[in-house]
Amino acid sequence: MNVQDRSFYYRITAHDERHNLMVLMVWNDLPWHTRKRFDWYFRYRTALFQVQHPKWRVDANWGSKLRITKQEAEHKELLAKIKGKKTWITRYQNRLKLAERNWCEIFPIQDHIGYKKLSANIQRAQLELTQLEQKLENHNA
Repeated sequence: MNVQDRSFYYRITAHDERHNLMVLMVWNDLPWHTRKRFDWYFRYRTALFQVQHPKWRVDANWGSKLRITKQEAEHKELLAKIKGKKTWITRYQNRLKLAERNWCEIFPIQDHIGYKKLSANIQRAQLELTQLEQKLENHNA
């Protein structure tokens, strides 16, 4: 693994007297040479917070993650949107089925305003899902 393939971060966190975690400062997407070059600054900021809040436990840590391209990020975002849309559709379809099973009024459930709205929302979400899937296919091509 090469350092050019990775993106580095530096994070300063603190725990106050009640042990509440607070993220004080974060630097993201740093190349390796920048992280090393400004290491003195990160340590300075950590020490400054420690001096300003002597009863707090101030921690500093750094790490890395793989860099992803803009296309990979868009692809992941599309997949997440599709997953969320499918979850939403399934959840509301299950609610609709439960309402149909438990319906005990004189008029059919299909005439109820809430049922019509929910059905329309599910159809709209299914249309949006097909559009997202087409967008994903175009993105992959």
